[in-house]
Amino acid sequence: MAVVRHRPGQLQAQPVEAKPGLAPAKKLIGTTSCSASVCHGGSDLGKPFSEATTWRSLDPHARAYDTLLTQESQTIAKHLWRDKMPAHEAPLCLKCHVHPEYDRARPNFRKQDGVGCESCHGAAQDWLTPHYRANWKDADKQALGLAHTKSLAGRANVCVKCHVGTPDANVDHDLIAAGHPALRFEFATYFANLPPHWDVAKDKRANSTNGAKAIDFEARAWVIGQLAAAESALNLLAHRADPASAKPWPELAEFDCFACHHDLQNGAWRQTKQRVGARRPGSLVWNSWYFAIVSDDSIQTTPPHVLLDPPVFHDFRPKTRARAELAKEARHAAANLRLAVTSPWLSGGPGQLEAGASWDQATKHYLALLSLRQQGKDNNQPPDADLERQIAKLRAEVTLAPGFNSPRQVKGKN
Repeated sequence: MAVVRHRPGQLQAQPVEAKPGLAPAKKLIGTTSCSASVCHGGSDLGKPFSEATTWRSLDPHARAYDTLLTQESQTIAKHLWRDKMPAHEAPLCLKCHVHPEYDRARPNFRKQDGVGCESCHGAAQDWLTPHYRANWKDADKQALGLAHTKSLAGRANVCVKCHVGTPDANVDHDLIAAGHPALRFEFATYFANLPPHWDVAKDKRANSTNGAKAIDFEARAWVIGQLAAAESALNLLAHRADPASAKPWPELAEFDCFACHHDLQNGAWRQTKQRVGARRPGSLVWNSWYFAIVSDDSIQTTPPHVLLDPPVFHDFRPKTRARAELAKEARHAAANLRLAVTSPWLSGGPGQLEAGASWDQATKHYLALLSLRQQGKDNNQPPDADLERQIAKLRAEVTLAPGFNSPRQVKGKN
């Protein structure tokens, strides 16, 4: 049984109120308003005017609510709240499996539609009608509530709200202990696996440094995803560590799962001096997934770039800083990443993976190499034999061995 730290009173969704001096919150209207055959409900999957049909038929986001009805999800809810709250009614679950503001919606909004159009494109209350008018191109779309999904940075910042988490909706150690998978988001990989309801070739040209000459979409997507995810993770850390949040600390979801959940037999490789290094055995090891590749140089603003080495987050450890100071420094680092994420570029490829790299670092390095391989394909370049060797070698190293759910090959320090 999971150790539960949620109070029953925290499970109820609170009404959304507009803050003084701000415009009233925009309401969700639901995907049915987008799905008519004369709008986005056409029958040609992947083509213009069939976006809603493509999403409904092929996109896993359309089945996010259905996931809450499975036996696995109901078991997680039982572990957390016994029989007081099924998964498909729990605000904690609905905030990601439907919409972070699902309770601020018009009556025709259906939670059963899962993660629908407005989850990515913004609450449509004010932009639904004007978006098909002739003067739409000249409208202040952001003021109307439309999200800027045409840019990679805009997309990544939408995705991380659920796939990394926010103070209001995140996967903490209670949820993980109850059976929910830990979140390890990788924007470029997730995005590449989505069934597109947009013009892929046009999108790659528009989001490349100079699409007329060379398409560097894949590398840019990878870099932007790293920065956006790291920024989101830092903001979440700042909230968790801040004493004012009244959250339990340490929050074990911030630490490396494999440091605790592993084989404890004598002589196991995790107990070797090479593995432990200078770290005291039994001490908490920081989760480096969102910070394994992002470097100190990535938070420079002129010019923003990524050299991928060394990790920027290596010294953010609770054992060396007071909780309040940790929260302050995390917010400062997140603000710097926010400045960098607007126009990053990949400087000279991912370089060489350092000796003793962690599984997180090796996996991120592997994914970076895949983005460079795809970039070569987009530009009709012949296969790079050296790149293919690196990819094959890393794939073998980071693949979990049969019967194991933690790394067995990469034995570097964390």
